[in-house]
Amino acid sequence: MSRPLSAREIWGIPAMLGALSLVGLVAALVADGVGDVLSWVALAIPALVCLWGGRRRSERSVPPAVAPSSARRAVRPAGPPGRRATGSSGPARPDRGS
Repeated sequence: MSRPLSAREIWGIPAMLGALSLVGLVAALVADGVGDVLSWVALAIPALVCLWGGRRRSERSVPPAVAPSSARRAVRPAGPPGRRATGSSGPARPDRGS
């Protein structure tokens, strides 16, 4: 059995990405020139890490099993709530007796 993870191991990278995002947002608000470059870099790193993580996760995921065509069955969509599905083409109407 593996050992439990410490708080630093669990929250280290997310906290670092959050701090980097905060630095980038503050630099974009208050600085010009070099501050603009700092903000672009500081905001690009968390975005790239998220894209990398998402790509890596999608590569590891297993595609869902496809059922053979004989196992598939047609599913009729349910009508509006509160209305029972009937064999007729519309709601039952009382006979008015003309």
